[in-house]
Amino acid sequence: MDEKKVNCDLGPIANSIAADDKHKFTSLVKEQLKNSKNGICSVSLGEMLSRICLHRSTDCASALLAGETGLKVDINAALIRGGYPLHLAAHHLSFELAKLFLEHGARTNVVADDKLPLQVALDAISHHDFIADWTPEKSVFKLIYMLCLPSLRKPLEVVKLLSAGIDSKDVEKVGSYCVEEGKLIQLAALLMVNREKLLEPLQGYEADGSILGLYIANKLSSVILEKYQLIADGKYQQTRSCKRMRDMMLSATTLLQIFEWAGDAIEEYHFRIKEMRLSNSVIADDLTGLLQRFRFLGPSDQINCSITRLREDEIDELVKLKPHKKSSMQGLVKQNKAVSNTRTFSTCSQLPALGPCHLVRSFHTCTEPTSTSDLKLFKPVNGTITQVMNPVMPRFKKAAMRVCVLALGIRRRIQ
Repeated sequence: MDEKKVNCDLGPIANSIAADDKHKFTSLVKEQLKNSKNGICSVSLGEMLSRICLHRSTDCASALLAGETGLKVDINAALIRGGYPLHLAAHHLSFELAKLFLEHGARTNVVADDKLPLQVALDAISHHDFIADWTPEKSVFKLIYMLCLPSLRKPLEVVKLLSAGIDSKDVEKVGSYCVEEGKLIQLAALLMVNREKLLEPLQGYEADGSILGLYIANKLSSVILEKYQLIADGKYQQTRSCKRMRDMMLSATTLLQIFEWAGDAIEEYHFRIKEMRLSNSVIADDLTGLLQRFRFLGPSDQINCSITRLREDEIDELVKLKPHKKSSMQGLVKQNKAVSNTRTFSTCSQLPALGPCHLVRSFHTCTEPTSTSDLKLFKPVNGTITQVMNPVMPRFKKAAMRVCVLALGIRRRIQ
């Protein structure tokens, strides 16, 4: 892709791209090629593709890639400003352009600034107006609810399209990167569209589970050890970062557990409401009922459906929506497909034996615990939680013993 650029008036071509006027765009580029001495368009291909992705001009992109303008485009050539055309489509969360680029041979495994197009799309979702104000201190259940909103459907389709083109190992690396950096929004979005690759069972270990689950377990174990080492060294102020990272790891564990158990039901619900115009309150009520069905929420818990940082047009659109008389979840919660399906995760078979509210309520739910029993972890079962607890306990005991010995030594010195 030749991106040699000469100073010129970009206005007419830019306007045709913004209007997605295919015929005007084609004629203007042909005219520039005809008037140029060396047969090179004075407007760089990179600039054209940047504006095409910015305005999501599918018709102009189709004409450019089909050679109707007279330019030859290598869709897998790096741009001067960095990245590839597929990275641009991912950044602007354009499903139509990403699909068009892939149809013309764009590779999903190209890396720019150490990021795949999939990672660029995930980062773009985390800055979406509907979800940008969510923080790891808030409920992961509300995060799932936000990802089910109609405005996030197209962006999630972009993530699904890009993740489908790479193998499971690359998807697991992206998931591990999200955990390492504490990017829970990106992790939840990836689980929404391609949980199968993230939750592939890991063979050869005592407990069934996934590579990502084991990675989270090791990360949680190292964070706990680091915290006790800081306490032993008297560096109490520095333990705050360890606590924050520990909470993130617990949230990541919760996300994996939710999608391991209720992933099929969430996917089915997300598919059912695809063509419906449901208000955000109805969606919140539906997901509350679903999560109560799988005992992630207690009978009195509710998902807070309030959203901030919306654009005025999006707020007007939500105001126009009227709640349906009948919830779309009524038929879903009566079925037992998600519990009795043929998925290989061993935790599903033990679901009926679990008591309600089995997660760490003080961090992971929308409301504060109402009793001390709500604060207990459920009995370890084969799955992600087992991976978290088993590796941690021996080291935890050793670290606790070191703290006890240190405390005894300090006490003797005082006496």
